[in-house]
Amino acid sequence: MTTVAKRLLIGSATIFALALAACGDGSTASTSPSSSGSAATAGQPVNNVTADATVVAQTGNSFSPQNVTVKVGQVVEWKNNDSIAHTVTFNGQDAISTSLLNPGQTWEVKFTTAGTYNYICSFHQPNMAGTVTVTA
Repeated sequence: MTTVAKRLLIGSATIFALALAACGDGSTASTSPSSSGSAATAGQPVNNVTADATVVAQTGNSFSPQNVTVKVGQVVEWKNNDSIAHTVTFNGQDAISTSLLNPGQTWEVKFTTAGTYNYICSFHQPNMAGTVTVTA
């Protein structure tokens, strides 16, 4: 790799890191499952399942609706209708968090434990946040 290419790569990485840092205040999402469950058993990703609730990531860096309520065993789908990538990130819930949700993609999670689960877009926090309430 040439010196110029290395400098461009380092410069690009630095600009990306600064831009990402400017998007949020460093806060993280939290999960608060009911006393009968643990954060490790909130749910599981599923594919091609009819969703019981749909949350849309939309232009303006927001989720709509911001809060949804489902019953244990039901599925929530996140759909990215924006022109930029987002994430659905649950604190301590890597199994049900997305690493990246590109425009047009969907992410479905079947919730198996009652509780309240807060999530964010890790790129656009704290403004882009939501809550899934799972009831028995």
